[in-house]
Amino acid sequence: MALRQLLDTRTDEPRTLGESVYVKLRDSIVGNRLKPETRLCEKEVAEALRVSRTPVREALVRLAAEGFVRMLTHRESVVRGIDSREVEDIFEFMRVMDGFAFDALTRVISKHTLSDVRDLTSRMEKAYNGHRLTSYLKLNGDIHRTLWRDLPNRYIRGELERCLLQVERSLYSLDPGLEFGPGFDEAMGHHRDMIRLIENRDRDGLRNLVRSHWTPPLP
Repeated sequence: MALRQLLDTRTDEPRTLGESVYVKLRDSIVGNRLKPETRLCEKEVAEALRVSRTPVREALVRLAAEGFVRMLTHRESVVRGIDSREVEDIFEFMRVMDGFAFDALTRVISKHTLSDVRDLTSRMEKAYNGHRLTSYLKLNGDIHRTLWRDLPNRYIRGELERCLLQVERSLYSLDPGLEFGPGFDEAMGHHRDMIRLIENRDRDGLRNLVRSHWTPPLP
């Protein structure tokens, strides 16, 4: 498949050119369209996206800093793989930091955010019942990002969002044939319970839920 097609992702909001290039590359890596060890030549990416090399270079430097690519030379990078040990570390981080996040959210979450989460959870359940895995995974990420937008600590929010991208990537790269199974049943139940526990300000219940929810999908 041509590089231009692999990078053909749509962004939901206006961005600077550099941000747009970064998002297209990042989302193609997360979605496993750009697979591990794929070489990314600055010139070829610029031509595929019809931009100059400068925003491509900036995007690749940022992706390298976030662990998505490895710089080979000044003008060429390669997509980094993600192994089972790294996935375990990421999920351990999510268990700890999301626990802190829910402690804060029980105090500050808005009615508007909670309403949005209910709506997203309902849509995710329909995707689950309809066996639409791609939609299910996207809505799962949307739910977490929507909850975190009320976090008062922007550094915790930023780290959670960055790690969630690696979680989403792991679902594709470690198990490309991923299908709905018992683990998804449990995860769907977690999302139903999450709303009730937040409404009841049940911090202990949320801590227990988070520990169960962030379980790595290891083969």
